Amino acid sequence: MGVQDRLGGVSQRLESLVHFLTPKQEGDIGDVLMMSLSMAVLIFFSMQLYRLYAYAYFHAGSYQTMMDMMQ
Repeated sequence: MGVQDRLGGVSQRLESLVHFLTPKQEGDIGDVLMMSLSMAVLIFFSMQLYRLYAYAYFHAGSYQTMMDMMQ
């Protein structure tokens, strides 16, 4: 089995996966999967941005701890 045969098989599998995931009509499985995936990516990047903000905020020393507020 040559390299071209293996690449052809992978290419066919990818094409069938893309065909399965491509929405054909509103509300079908491809549409739901694409919406879910895009929402997961959005949430992931939002979490990363929040972590970056929190890291910068708390390590900049410009915050008050609970003990500082009580004094």
